Amino acid sequence: MDYSFFDGLLDSVFVIDDNRRIVYCNDTAAWLCESSVRRLTKGKGVPIYELIKFSNNNLFAMPGGEIGKDEVSPYIELDYQLVQAASTKCGKIQVAIQPFLDTSREKRWVVMVRDVTLEEVLHAKYQKQLEEKEEYIQQLQDAQRQLEQYSKNLEQMVEERTQEVKRANLMLNAIVNSLGQGFFVFDQAGTCLDFYTRACKDVLEIIPAQKHVWDVLKVPANELDTFHLWLKAVYSELLPFDSIKELGPSQFKHSQEKHVTLEYYPLRSDNKKISNVVVVATDKTVEYFANKALEKEKKFAKMVVKIVAGKKQFTRFLHNAKSVSADIRESIDSQKDSIDYEYIFRALHTLEGEAAAFSANEIWTATRSAQEILEPIRHGEAVDIKKIKNYIIESLQDLDAIYRNFVKANSELFLTMGIGSSDKIEIQVSNVETILRKLEQKGINQPVRNYIEDALLRESVESSFRYYQDIVDMIAAKLGKNILPIEFHGLGVRVHLAQYQALFSTLVHAYRNAVDHGIESSAERKKMSKPTQGLIQTYIETFERMGAWLRIKIIDDGRGISIDALRKKLVAAGEAEKIKDLSEAAIMQHVFSSGISSKDEVGEFSGRGIGMNAIREEAERLGGKAWVESEKGKGTQLIIEVPDLQRAKCDNRAA
Repeated sequence: MDYSFFDGLLDSVFVIDDNRRIVYCNDTAAWLCESSVRRLTKGKGVPIYELIKFSNNNLFAMPGGEIGKDEVSPYIELDYQLVQAASTKCGKIQVAIQPFLDTSREKRWVVMVRDVTLEEVLHAKYQKQLEEKEEYIQQLQDAQRQLEQYSKNLEQMVEERTQEVKRANLMLNAIVNSLGQGFFVFDQAGTCLDFYTRACKDVLEIIPAQKHVWDVLKVPANELDTFHLWLKAVYSELLPFDSIKELGPSQFKHSQEKHVTLEYYPLRSDNKKISNVVVVATDKTVEYFANKALEKEKKFAKMVVKIVAGKKQFTRFLHNAKSVSADIRESIDSQKDSIDYEYIFRALHTLEGEAAAFSANEIWTATRSAQEILEPIRHGEAVDIKKIKNYIIESLQDLDAIYRNFVKANSELFLTMGIGSSDKIEIQVSNVETILRKLEQKGINQPVRNYIEDALLRESVESSFRYYQDIVDMIAAKLGKNILPIEFHGLGVRVHLAQYQALFSTLVHAYRNAVDHGIESSAERKKMSKPTQGLIQTYIETFERMGAWLRIKIIDDGRGISIDALRKKLVAAGEAEKIKDLSEAAIMQHVFSSGISSKDEVGEFSGRGIGMNAIREEAERLGGKAWVESEKGKGTQLIIEVPDLQRAKCDNRAA
């Protein structure tokens, strides 16, 4: 006989024969017995009294029991306990028994079991709550009597209590509004179950029930394959859940731009396997924007500290940021059918380094975007020069607008700190030079002239180099490297800063390179028996060589330049024929070539092959030179020698 019509019942259903053996049971009955349908009905079936002990021995389901044997027995409430030794399951049930003849005219009995244990527990719980409420009512009554005793101060007390209630309501509202998390559950097929919280409608903009989880989470079409692989990996449990969950969507794209985060928690079955996954969606919009505001304040504070430490350098940076666009436009206008992309890239790259040094993030971002326009040309791609020029001009307009907004937004700060424009300094310098020429015409001797020039026109290089310490510290912190403070030697050297301003600005690339791909991590240095802290040294000195010259050395004790890696990059760039007969020292100088970097990949701080090129170009523009010396595993030296042009002009006039 087919008993499948019992399968859908929520109550436990057993069909037994005259020996009280189980002929059929549904899944609910098997679950009640902590077993399976197959085990309970296997062979001739397990006697029901060997599984469940009923508190009424007269029940037909018990050996020798008569109740329900010949007539229908309505529901009887009694206690039960599972007979299995390993189980402690027990509780309260209602049992009904009905005899019937099956299709083969054999007598059978349907035993209906309804588990009311939970109802008993809930009844006890509600009874306890009722008693607590009665106690609370009693307390309220006591409070009422106390209020009557204070009738003289009733108005004041009512006002106080009113305020307390208002505060309590505000607090409760705040708590309720802050608990707006969306919860829902999905199964192995990716179907969301009927369990979810009301907050889903607001947080996820959908009721998840019976929908696909990828539709609920708005997974983009181009990411669906990846999501399905992730879903499969979650339930296969080849990796720990805590590891694999990190690969799932972590953000929900809300139509109102709310910042909703997603978290995942596993639900496991009795065999410890994942049966379902709970998704918790939390609206963190307020927290997100608060963190953004805090981060903005931190960046602003960092910028202020850097400006205080290098006021002169910052003034020069502002002047440079203002003039870069004009200089690049002039370069573009001077060439009709071509473009000096290397010059433009160097100028933007140097400005990017200066912006990063002072945490001027808006200008830094704008210069990065402008550089990206030139990337196709740098990689040898065929481009429309006219279109590229238009794109660059548009990006320069954006840069100009960002610069103006930056200055306007911080004008009060700059005014307070006495930040002026470099143009004013240049006017003062020209006035001093005019005075010096007039003094020469009056017959002033050269030593006196040099003394006046040194006092009024020259400054120590300290202000131009000290702020590089902040750059080194910032990059080292981001890269997790441990580097000692820069060792400066010769900061008292006095020069005509105006003539070296562009050169000193490019040195930001040397310090960034030293930290990024020169000095190793502490772990690497330890393996190489080096001190775990890296070291950068800077030497500035003057010397005579057919006149006055300035020498700058920037030395790091890092990994050095890999000649093999550099040679491979040059070969890949089509320079194989040119370098085949060069010495290692000569090949090393190709770190100054545009587009060539000793780093394997482009990073935030270096790797584009522009910074070193900018340094050499500025040195040569001043009539000097720049070169590197390096020993693998020991470190690298950047050496720059440039003439003192101002002193040379004085010497020529004296001659």
